[in-house]
Amino acid sequence: METKLRPYVQLVVEKEWPAMAEHRSRTSDREINIQLLVWTTLIYLVLMPWARAATFDCNKASTFVEKVICSDSRLTSMDDQLGRLYKDALVASSDITALKTEQKARLSSRNQCKDSDSIMKAYADRISALSAVSASAKSGDFTGTYNMKDRGQRG
Repeated sequence: METKLRPYVQLVVEKEWPAMAEHRSRTSDREINIQLLVWTTLIYLVLMPWARAATFDCNKASTFVEKVICSDSRLTSMDDQLGRLYKDALVASSDITALKTEQKARLSSRNQCKDSDSIMKAYADRISALSAVSASAKSGDFTGTYNMKDRGQRG
């Protein structure tokens, strides 16, 4: 079939697009394949970052929740945001063990979700909680119990 169709296609190309026909006569099939490979690779590399979530590899997604996150761009974005906030919270936290325990509980709770709305709510709640922690650390809001020494009155 290719031998019957190819002369017709070549005739149409030469008639309709003379510049393309001239380029085709100067370019070998191998060069065209290399160009196609290069462009395909570039497009793939540009689009690849949006094909996965930040906190886990979507190619290895095995649970229902992970698959939903990878298939929904809003959830993928929330997962990226939560991953950044969690890293910031680890740096700012005075009790890393408690934060990690809290994160494990959050993941366990998230994994019980049965639909995307429930997953989105779980993400929104955790993002809100970690945003508050991050904001207080950045603003210098230091809470706690402080002991002050009385240095006497100056006068």
